[in-house]
Amino acid sequence: MEVIEMKRIIASLFLSGLFALTGCVGLTPSATQTTVQAIVAKTISAMNTAKSYNLKTDLTENYTVVQKMESQTFTDIWEWKSQRTVDVSNQEMYLSMDIHETPDLQPYIFQQYLVGSYSYYSQSSPIVGGLTNPWMKTQLSEQYNAIWSNFAQINPLVELLKTSTDINLVGTEQINGIDCYIIQLSPSAEAATDWVLSQGGFPGPSLGWWIGTSPERVKQIDIKAYKNGSVKLWIKKDSDLIYKIDINISLDAEPGNVVCSDTGLACQDGQGNSTDIGFEKILRDFSGQWEFSDYNQPVSIHVPQEALNAQNVGN
Repeated sequence: MEVIEMKRIIASLFLSGLFALTGCVGLTPSATQTTVQAIVAKTISAMNTAKSYNLKTDLTENYTVVQKMESQTFTDIWEWKSQRTVDVSNQEMYLSMDIHETPDLQPYIFQQYLVGSYSYYSQSSPIVGGLTNPWMKTQLSEQYNAIWSNFAQINPLVELLKTSTDINLVGTEQINGIDCYIIQLSPSAEAATDWVLSQGGFPGPSLGWWIGTSPERVKQIDIKAYKNGSVKLWIKKDSDLIYKIDINISLDAEPGNVVCSDTGLACQDGQGNSTDIGFEKILRDFSGQWEFSDYNQPVSIHVPQEALNAQNVGN
């Protein structure tokens, strides 16, 4: 009898432990999701209240035109590398960018200031001949806030976080002595498109692939063309600020979503609605790496005197 009773006790303890373990496993996804939501909420708040930062970016675009004959394709590869110092409090920025196209052509290198509703722009490659002052000065007026917001990159990134319905905490990592959460998300089509469009400040990624179309129409096309995307963020545990980002977004534009009038081609039906646009599809794959540093440190952005003296070529 003692042996039988002992077996019953052991079985009871085993089942109790199994139920407890099963309960913990069942709670883990919910608890993890709660943790992710808390991290994301804190990160959105921290990014929206950051006063200044430095940002290093490296963006590559693979642009492939698939012709109607399967054997005929054309691929162009562009890479944009930038360094920028951003003063959020005063809406001022310094940007330097190096652009390369593959096969290796002459690089396009420029620097730009956004200060006091003006853009100050100077390119060092290719060299512009015949200019007495290498700087161009443009008053942006109402456009300034939108252009500055895109160049600063905070708003497009925050929208990726806000609108994702598939977001997960996938681990932690220490980088350069900084403890980080690692968040993985799948962006919504609209947020992904807005991020792509935010890269298009002149002379950014070739967003004018639809000749003569309005920005609104470009966005419509890109939302329909959105195929998939993934964003991985390293978030600093001590401040909830983004440390670095890996982002991949793919667009696949097909006839029907793009019509003849979007391309600038002569339309067969005379109405601009022909779906015969001369290609099978256009694929655009974006791959970017963003790295933030020096949050909330004092910054001083000084426009060179020769830039201030440049003739205003804007409105």
